[in-house]
Amino acid sequence: MHVLRALDELVELRLSAPEPPSAMMDLDPLEADTQRGDIDDSPRAAEAPAAPSRPRGGGGREVLLVEDSPIARQFLKQRLQHLGYRVLDCASGEAALEILSKRTFGMVFLDVVLGPPGSVDGLQLCQRLKQRGAQGGGLRTVVVIVTGLDGATDRVRGSLAGCDAYLTKPLHESEFIATLLQVDPAFEWSADASSAAA
Repeated sequence: MHVLRALDELVELRLSAPEPPSAMMDLDPLEADTQRGDIDDSPRAAEAPAAPSRPRGGGGREVLLVEDSPIARQFLKQRLQHLGYRVLDCASGEAALEILSKRTFGMVFLDVVLGPPGSVDGLQLCQRLKQRGAQGGGLRTVVVIVTGLDGATDRVRGSLAGCDAYLTKPLHESEFIATLLQVDPAFEWSADASSAAA
């Protein structure tokens, strides 16, 4: 626990310092070349066919990510962005409730443990989202729990809270993609797209 806290503090320090765009973001090859000044402006270069764009499985749809660990939050945020989602993130259940009181999301990714005992956890958030969807008759929110709790009882609790998928950390790529294909009908991905994005 001490090591994880220390790592979280280091990530917070790094995230608070201004960084060049390439330090924390996955750039398209063309954008990276532009930043390094490697683009050939000659007429011959202008006639070259455009490189195929990176697969965008999420189609730019906005999702909410609720994770109290800065390391895990940054990792999952980058992964979702790489898969084509726009990600709004927060670090606590209370912050998530504030955001959700003003906006709706088609998909939410939640950790179960979101702070000290007594704070709003991921299971409570999941229940509230599912109740709101049932009462309002509006947009159905897909809830994907991403947690380090991997016991059978934990999975049952997630299911009883109404989650649509339950993933455990460390997150495995194949399982993550399979889950997105299952819970997001608009998500488009293939083995070819995955290798092209790597």
